[in-house]
Amino acid sequence: MKKKLIVIVLIIIIVLLGIIILFAINNKRDMENSSNEYDKKQNKVILVDISEIKCKNIYVDNEGQKEDVYNVINKDKITRIKELLEFQELNELYEGERDKNYIEIKIYNDGEEKQLTVFDSNIIKINEKKYQVNTEIYKELIYVLKPTYYLHNSDLEVPNQEKCEKMQEKALNKLDKEEVYNVSKKLRDAHVTMEYLLIDGTNNLKESNSVYWNLYNNADTITEPNGEKLDFTNDRCFNAVAENINKITEVVKDENIKKNFEEIFRRLQSAMENKDIAEMFEIHKIIHDYDYWIINYPAYFDTAPAPDWEGVETYFGTKI
Repeated sequence: MKKKLIVIVLIIIIVLLGIIILFAINNKRDMENSSNEYDKKQNKVILVDISEIKCKNIYVDNEGQKEDVYNVINKDKITRIKELLEFQELNELYEGERDKNYIEIKIYNDGEEKQLTVFDSNIIKINEKKYQVNTEIYKELIYVLKPTYYLHNSDLEVPNQEKCEKMQEKALNKLDKEEVYNVSKKLRDAHVTMEYLLIDGTNNLKESNSVYWNLYNNADTITEPNGEKLDFTNDRCFNAVAENINKITEVVKDENIKKNFEEIFRRLQSAMENKDIAEMFEIHKIIHDYDYWIINYPAYFDTAPAPDWEGVETYFGTKI
């Protein structure tokens, strides 16, 4: 009887020891997993519910360039910024001192403000530490963070059909079918090119001493600070817009219309020479109205429009 009791006690002790050992092993594993999860979180930008993103571009290497302050309000942009930041692995610390151009980002996330700095050489700063990050993800992040400039902010009522048709008849007076086709096409090309250049380029052209003006004016090639080369085709620059406007001037017969297009051409040349982005926006308004509401009336846009071509419902008040 005593032997059986001793055996039972030993079995109980062995079982208890096994349970204790198993618990210790599981506890250690849980602690390791918890530590790994903590390390992963430490090496990630964790964002929950972004309500707003505020950006400030700082141009250290160009004293003539002013700070560029703007908010990111587009929901698709905010979602993509969140994805790109959370995808980054913040493992490799950066010890260098290169603090050239950078973007200060304030992200209002789940009721808290999180501040990051994105430098111009694949570097992100968070919690006072700088990290070297993935080049491709970084490039897309910089692209998405660029401010968007809208071209079609007008509260004027669009002209009625009768007025548009009268203006169109005057503008195309005495032109044969081939001439009408050429004028219509060259005006649409000029308009599309202006949209393309101003939407994508305004951020680069805000200062008259910007090196980008050479690229946008005459399709020269320039080299970005990160070594990337940018170039445009000859039909995608402000000079191409001016050439199309000049060819329209040579074709139209109505004297008032001819004078109007001569004035557009003159203003374009002056804006290019003076590197005046504000004037380019004013010129775009006139070209826009002539395209959608006069020469190519009824207004329409192509089946695959760029982000801001939907100004087909906008009128700026051009008169002839």
